[in-house]
Amino acid sequence: MQGPQTTRNLTAWLAAFFVVALGAKLWTIQLWATNIPYWDQWDEARLLFKPWLEGTLTWRDFFIPHNEHRIVFTRLLDLAEVKVNGQWDPLFQTVVNAVIHIGFGCLLAVTIWSAVRQKYAGLICCALLPFFALPFAGKIPRTVFNRRCIS
Repeated sequence: MQGPQTTRNLTAWLAAFFVVALGAKLWTIQLWATNIPYWDQWDEARLLFKPWLEGTLTWRDFFIPHNEHRIVFTRLLDLAEVKVNGQWDPLFQTVVNAVIHIGFGCLLAVTIWSAVRQKYAGLICCALLPFFALPFAGKIPRTVFNRRCIS
């Protein structure tokens, strides 16, 4: 049975985890992000926002395949972001996605904390922090990869 002190301890660690991870992500966004749409984001404008603005968007448009996926929830989120923000802004989308990612990290921390009988909240948050705060999404340039494989 968890006591109020244990729950308060977890809440404090989760708040610290959230603030530190969000700060790191916002700093990365400030340094490297651009407001120019990237790759598949142009398809959002063509397949979702344009029909919505023209009044021709139907519920079926949310289920149209995009490459090999049917990204219904992503399209709903994108439309909600445009409605909330008043305009299409890739930087706003990036910040919203960062918050969703960190929220998942908090949920994972709570799940692990529950699995270890509600102990080690600080250790769990500190162990998860690098995976949710640091920008690990970079690609290895093809030339570097080819040199390692061929040499």
